[in-house]
Amino acid sequence: MIYGLNFKMDEIFIDLEVVDNKPWSPIIEISLVSHSGEVLFDELINPGTEFMLNDYKKNVLGYNQEELSKKRSLEYFIPCLKQLTKNANVVAYGKSDLDKLPWLKENSVYSDCCQRFSDRNGIYSKYHGNHQWMSLKDSCSQIGYKPVGTPHRSLTDAESCRQVWLALEKQNANLSSPFIEKSKGNLISLPRISSSNNENTLDVEMEKVNENTF
Repeated sequence: MIYGLNFKMDEIFIDLEVVDNKPWSPIIEISLVSHSGEVLFDELINPGTEFMLNDYKKNVLGYNQEELSKKRSLEYFIPCLKQLTKNANVVAYGKSDLDKLPWLKENSVYSDCCQRFSDRNGIYSKYHGNHQWMSLKDSCSQIGYKPVGTPHRSLTDAESCRQVWLALEKQNANLSSPFIEKSKGNLISLPRISSSNNENTLDVEMEKVNENTF
């Protein structure tokens, strides 16, 4: 008899949009998509009456100031978002979205799809010693995916992030989970447990996996 220990975490892809590009600009939309493409969460967020949308947000992306004012605040959705992402690998395209939701770190793991895709497909810079950062638009173009919906709306970008991540999985199965890919971090030993057919004993084989996430 074999007792398998599965350490793989389900991925949940997240994207959010804010009022403007200023530091700590309030969130106006959040979307979560499962690994299979199911929409888990897609809500507009009330940023507060003191924040006004610019012309780009209104005329190009289609946000409406009056509509946002009737929505619930972010605090209302925090328990729901925590529950949806509990024990999951929360994947975003870029570190900035992840940094805006520090309270999700309590019971989940973060992964930066942009960093992983750029490290694998971006142009290497000898001067900077790393790979050129690739935008979500360029990454989608490289994998041959045409976004459905309006780019820079959260649901469209969350799905685009999922498509880029799936393309990484196809390139190399070891990229499907941050616990499998080799990195610069330390390694911990996790047991692989099996039992003998003839004896009531357990044989434990130690398997090396990465303890860091990214």
